[in-house]
Amino acid sequence: ITTAHAAEPGGRMSLEDCVRTAHDNNEESERADAKIEEAAAARKIARGNFGPKLMWEAGIQRWAEPVELEFAIPGSPIPPMAMEVQDTTTMQMSFTAAQPVTSLWAIYEGYQAAKLGEDAARVEARTVGQDVEKNVADAYFQALMAERFVEISGLSTELIAAHVKRAKSLYDNELIAKNHVLEAEVRLAQAKADHIKAKGGMSLARSNLAFQMGLPADQEIAPQRIEPTDVPTAPIRPVAEPGAENMERPEVAAARLRAQQAEAGYRAAWALMLPQVNLLASAQYAKGSEFQQEAAYFVGAQATWTFWEWGSTYYGIDQAKARMRQARSGIRQLNEGLRLEVKKASIDLDSATKKLEVMRSSVAQAEENLRIVQKRFDNDVSTSTDVLDAQMLLAKARMDEALAYHEVLQSRVALRRALGKKPTEGATRQ
Repeated sequence: ITTAHAAEPGGRMSLEDCVRTAHDNNEESERADAKIEEAAAARKIARGNFGPKLMWEAGIQRWAEPVELEFAIPGSPIPPMAMEVQDTTTMQMSFTAAQPVTSLWAIYEGYQAAKLGEDAARVEARTVGQDVEKNVADAYFQALMAERFVEISGLSTELIAAHVKRAKSLYDNELIAKNHVLEAEVRLAQAKADHIKAKGGMSLARSNLAFQMGLPADQEIAPQRIEPTDVPTAPIRPVAEPGAENMERPEVAAARLRAQQAEAGYRAAWALMLPQVNLLASAQYAKGSEFQQEAAYFVGAQATWTFWEWGSTYYGIDQAKARMRQARSGIRQLNEGLRLEVKKASIDLDSATKKLEVMRSSVAQAEENLRIVQKRFDNDVSTSTDVLDAQMLLAKARMDEALAYHEVLQSRVALRRALGKKPTEGATRQ
């Protein structure tokens, strides 16, 4: 497994390249492809039942001794005669062709069910692909947010370190008390610890991105930066309402195919109630026995009908009917679930967008507050604690802004997924 083809300068990968690599390597995609192959094989097995079955049989036997029959004419002076009617070694061989007739209905319905199962597996593979893409996008944005947290905690540490240096200078000049310096140093130690923790979180987030891409979990993938100007602002609209025939969600198409498959199974269960009629043609060859023709053939028909088996076949109809009802009910529940999912995703995106606007204003206000408090501290109007609190307030505002930005990116992908669209298409303008 390699990602060399997707790596950006500096070892970073774009979202599109991460998704492409995931489709090539992700185990869920591999299982979905295997399910398609399994369903295709089942269809071919069902198709093979339409034609005649060709059977060849052969056998050879070695007897203890040949078989003789003695013929005598009662009252005749002619002595009895012995005739060998079976050799010590005998052999038989036959070639038979059997073509089903009445069971063709059941075979046809079984083939239709298998074909619909293959179609459903292909559509379900699209669902898996969209889920893989969404999971990669979530991990990608999570890695971006973790990286931003590292930057923010680093900036916060630098600000507090600068304040510690300033506080020590003022203490040396006997302008502030020792406790102000100690408090600043404690805050600096906490900031350094937070920075270390943020780095660990970033490493874990990058490893999770690699895992979602189907790469070794001990590998770290650095995402390419997405600037705020790269995030589209155009609203995302569905092509059709959830539950409509042209709804884009592959789950809807797959559910309908599974329902049709259940209906075909129901019809096949009824077909099994018919008598079984087969056309037969057979050619036989035997050697070593006078009781069998050396070469013979026949054509004909064979009918069998198991008319009483304590309801075993009949109750199979009830079973197939129950499966059909479950499939139809599942479609109705799925449609309602999709409506709720779309509504939630729309609300989440709207809330995240508004929250980001508020957080951006909050950062600007926190920066101005720190500037004022710092100036007051320089003029010996505010305390060291006031400066440290203002710095902490700014760091929190920046963290909240990064979190809101991540929520916007994630919510756009979630809404596109809910609408059945390609989740990451148009996620950025890269």
